[in-house]
Amino acid sequence: MTKHVKDQQPAKSEQDVDGKDADEANAVQAKEADQHHASMSDVPLSGDFSFAGALAAAAGGTAELVSETAESSAQGDDSYGDDDDGMGGTLLLVGAVGLVGLGIAVLAGGGGNKNDAPTVSADSQTLTVAEDTPGNVTISASDPDGDPLTYTVSTSPTNGTVTAGTGGTFTYTPATDFNGTDSFVVTVSDGEFSVTQTINVTVTPVNDAPKPDAENTSSLTIDEDTTGTIIIAYTDPEGDAVTGTITSDVQHGTLTENADGTYTYTPDADYNGTDSLSYTITDGTDSVDVTVPITINPVNDDPDFGADSADISLEENTVFSGSVSAADVDGDDLTYSLGDAASNGDAVVNEDGTYTYTPDTDFSGTDSYTVLVSDGNGGTDELTVNVTVDPAVELVSIDVVGPNSTTPATVSGDAGETVFTDNSTENTDVFITDFGTDDVIEVSNATSDDYSFSTGPNDPNDLYITYTNTDAGTSNLILIDDILAGSSGFITDYDSAVAAVGFTFMTFG
Repeated sequence: MTKHVKDQQPAKSEQDVDGKDADEANAVQAKEADQHHASMSDVPLSGDFSFAGALAAAAGGTAELVSETAESSAQGDDSYGDDDDGMGGTLLLVGAVGLVGLGIAVLAGGGGNKNDAPTVSADSQTLTVAEDTPGNVTISASDPDGDPLTYTVSTSPTNGTVTAGTGGTFTYTPATDFNGTDSFVVTVSDGEFSVTQTINVTVTPVNDAPKPDAENTSSLTIDEDTTGTIIIAYTDPEGDAVTGTITSDVQHGTLTENADGTYTYTPDADYNGTDSLSYTITDGTDSVDVTVPITINPVNDDPDFGADSADISLEENTVFSGSVSAADVDGDDLTYSLGDAASNGDAVVNEDGTYTYTPDTDFSGTDSYTVLVSDGNGGTDELTVNVTVDPAVELVSIDVVGPNSTTPATVSGDAGETVFTDNSTENTDVFITDFGTDDVIEVSNATSDDYSFSTGPNDPNDLYITYTNTDAGTSNLILIDDILAGSSGFITDYDSAVAAVGFTFMTFG
């Protein structure tokens, strides 16, 4: 603040004053007062207020007041300077005192409240949790000014995670299977000032149960009638020894342990559906029960004749009828058809499996054809039918040459004579039309060197020729095996002793 002071004019004599009229004197005094007031009020105050500046300004004003007062007194003027009303000194003194008071108020905080930082109960606290188990901690903080507080994690833990709750509560979750020490820092703030607290965490170890390895088989899916491999692979986080025990074996197949410790699962033949294997893994303290679900996808099964071939036989110029059948485990409807055709005849196969085979006219010998069966789903099977066509039977009549041949069924003769001849064209089969009483061909008028046909003593289906000779005794000649009345057979053997007697006989076949 600057006080502007006019140059002091010499005091007017009373004569000079009196020489003017009263109105002029009053006007002069009013003008001087206005000039003094302007010099005080027009001084600007700028910049920040300073208590020291206020004191200096006050001191300066006071000194000037004293100086001017002294000067006025010396000049015989008992009023302050140019303030004709005598109030100038008083105003300056009051202003100085006001400025000093304002400075004191600022120093005392009278211009606003001072903010205080929040506080916490301690610089740190501890939290103890078990391995793989979360734990909670609450930060105890207060603010002297009652300001609302915010809580944030300013430093995260190394071996876990922290989530914030309400009211300064935090949840610490250790990393999986971690045990040891960890820490994190929480910052408490009132919006201007903040304070921190460190949470020291101790994670106590607990035993961990065995865990499956990456190659461990959690489930198995295979197709019907195929095999699959089950791998049981577990390790222990603490390195404990791990053992396994099968608690429930498979129900629809077999499980075979291999040399490398794996298992081979083989489902039952033609089975499809579900199965399972259950086992327990333990480290001696904790155990894990495991079930491996098994899925066997259905696959169409081929129908099956049950054999690769079948045999049939018939006589020349006849027709053979029959049927074939196959089984299908899936229960599919089956249809039959001709595969490869016959070479020496005509084979007809119907959808229901019935068939006929007709050989070519007058053909005898062997032939074959195939029958196919289908389940309609792509499954098939094939059966080969082997055919034997026998030549037609031509009756062989026995012509009796000896003297007592009165009927076709009675044969007798003497040594050296021809017994019988075969008048058939094929020279293969012998057909006996009548054995007579008790299946014995009687000999009429038998003499000492006679012979006859008869059934054998051990098997009535064997036919013998018997020759009796008084000198050589009796010998048997087996001509035909397995012959019955009205049937045909083949000569298989004869007795050389009989031939030596001098029989002339035919070998048929």
